[in-house]
Amino acid sequence: MTPASGPPPVGLFVGLATFDLIQLVDRRPGPNEKIRAERQLVVGGGPAANAAVTFGALGGRADLHTRLGSSDVAGFVRAEIAGRGVGVNDWSPQETREPPAAAITVDGGTGDRAVVSTHGQLADENPSAPPQVAVADVVLLDGHYPAIAAAVLAAVGSGAVVVLDGGSFKPGLELLLPAVEVAILSDDFRVPGDGEPADYLLACGVSGVVTTHGPDPITWTDGTGAGTVAVPAVRTVDTLGAGDVFHGAACYYLAAGQRLPDALAMAAEVAALCVTSFGTRDWLDQLP
Repeated sequence: MTPASGPPPVGLFVGLATFDLIQLVDRRPGPNEKIRAERQLVVGGGPAANAAVTFGALGGRADLHTRLGSSDVAGFVRAEIAGRGVGVNDWSPQETREPPAAAITVDGGTGDRAVVSTHGQLADENPSAPPQVAVADVVLLDGHYPAIAAAVLAAVGSGAVVVLDGGSFKPGLELLLPAVEVAILSDDFRVPGDGEPADYLLACGVSGVVTTHGPDPITWTDGTGAGTVAVPAVRTVDTLGAGDVFHGAACYYLAAGQRLPDALAMAAEVAALCVTSFGTRDWLDQLP
């Protein structure tokens, strides 16, 4: 987790920002049952937002491009994420509907989480005039709001490493893939048809494909070579946001010039730190 030397890398994070209500419980409630949470957090969340917070916490300059709107809930999400040092660029500042929200329970015994969300409920058609887009070393796309992603990529131009957070294959993703250099996939990511995700993405022009497998080793291939990266063994308290943190850390180390396997190994250390505490923010206090 050694910070890069020289000027801080600049990262653009394009995608979802949500209102997250996170509750720690000692067990899941049954039907028609009420239980008491041991702890509660209310924070900004979403794949792109959490990755941007991580990138900034490691020493980079992070800008989030998303859709929030003008509601009070949107204002809270904007302020919480900005309070973490992330620039928040809202492509729909006049939107009156509430932003996406997530209700999350975390099992204190196992660290597993259950999520109910309204991800991406704000329409992506005809986003408003774009905010200013900075020159960047790395751009992360989480697959949400593809029209905004395409506009950001066009504004940034060549030179930035483009990383895909591949949680699932979302509509419009196929149009963004030619710009992606590194795709980081969950192990349940599926592509159209019955093909192997890595083969499909490499054929689309992606240079490196990475797959995470929870606590098991990370696998990667660039079409000519392949390898694995060990995941540190830690006592897991909460797995919520671990993938987002991994993506943000990988972006930081790639932007700092690290080779893909080295960037993945360092990002795995950051994600391992994340799962040792509750929620998506407490772990930041443990960074060296």
